[in-house]
Amino acid sequence: MNSKQRVLNSLNGLDIDRIPVDMFEGGSIYPDLIKNRLMSYFNVSNWDDVLIAVKSDLRWLNAAVYRGPKKYTPDGRETNEFGAIELAYSPWKEVNMDLINSYDWPDPSDWDYTGLREQALKYSDYAICAPYIPTMLFSRTAELMGMEEALICMYTEPKVYDALVAKIFEYSYGFMKMY
Repeated sequence: MNSKQRVLNSLNGLDIDRIPVDMFEGGSIYPDLIKNRLMSYFNVSNWDDVLIAVKSDLRWLNAAVYRGPKKYTPDGRETNEFGAIELAYSPWKEVNMDLINSYDWPDPSDWDYTGLREQALKYSDYAICAPYIPTMLFSRTAELMGMEEALICMYTEPKVYDALVAKIFEYSYGFMKMY
């Protein structure tokens, strides 16, 4: 049974030879450090070989490259497309409807999606997960204003928080449609 069949059987409640496994390092602020340590541990030279060593049944497509305008913190550090640095810099100290409506939101068309088909074909024996990008709604709100402020806003300003989530969803949905 190959990985794709194992995952499909599992999702459909059919017999499987073992529990499907996923190895996902995404969301870490140190992805290269983690990858390098795992490659060293398994004595391999690339990430695909780590995934084979741990018998990962899923492959995350990671071919989209952000080509949109670069954003920077006030002290000159490059940020992600939302203007934040995970766990290090949040561009908003507080949030309100005016800020949400006037913010320079990223555009899903700012990504280069070429190469996705080739990557998907390369992993045809695996269950393919896409997109490989953090698009979780709460994580993004916390990234923009900090975890504490996001939680407070969710409770004290639910309409403002809902508007923020709607903007993030709009971007994420557009991104996933293009994938």
